[in-house]
Amino acid sequence: MSSALVRAPLVDQAIAYLRDEIESGTWPVGTRLPSEPCLAQQMGVGRSTVREAVKVLAHAGVLEVRQGSGTFVRTATGDYAMRLHRAETAEVYEVRRALEVEAASLAARRRTKADLEAIDAALRRRNDERGNGRGRDFLLADVAFHKAVVEAAHNPLLSTLYAASLAAIERAIEGVIAEPSLARGAGRLHDQLADAIRARDSRAAMAAVREHLDRTYEALTKQVRA
Repeated sequence: MSSALVRAPLVDQAIAYLRDEIESGTWPVGTRLPSEPCLAQQMGVGRSTVREAVKVLAHAGVLEVRQGSGTFVRTATGDYAMRLHRAETAEVYEVRRALEVEAASLAARRRTKADLEAIDAALRRRNDERGNGRGRDFLLADVAFHKAVVEAAHNPLLSTLYAASLAAIERAIEGVIAEPSLARGAGRLHDQLADAIRARDSRAAMAAVREHLDRTYEALTKQVRA
């Protein structure tokens, strides 16, 4: 597969290119991929496109990024992340609800002092960034808060599933925070979630997550129907 990629979306095509090369045996399991600049030149795309494609495949478990060593082929399959990458925002919010409601319940029962410190720090950062606008820093702070709640559940499989879904979740949140009407009241519900986890109130924690995600999901579906 040597021709340059010429049609959008470029990230999807870059992912397809890398998967084709892996599945065809060009890069067997254990092989280190060419450097980012080399891949960008081969595919005729920018380095940021290559970086995003590698990130998706790493989340899928197809690739493994080793700091200081390079990116290596881990396996030749990864349909889960491919499906996530193509998911619509409403689909992602349905998956978020399934994962995060249970995570909130478990976090309220299992949280440690260290978990509370991580949740509170992430919430403070989110609130600070909200005052500075709804840019990239706010997105990262919001994601960090939800990830801290999931980690407080102390369920390794749940954490793994959430981490595998994180790229899609970030894209979905980014689309929502870009439209203020979709995120109305979210700050209050994040505060309520943190308070419920601190109080070990699993019902209140689940209710806060449900209300937050259900309100956003309802607004999204109305937007699609409009």
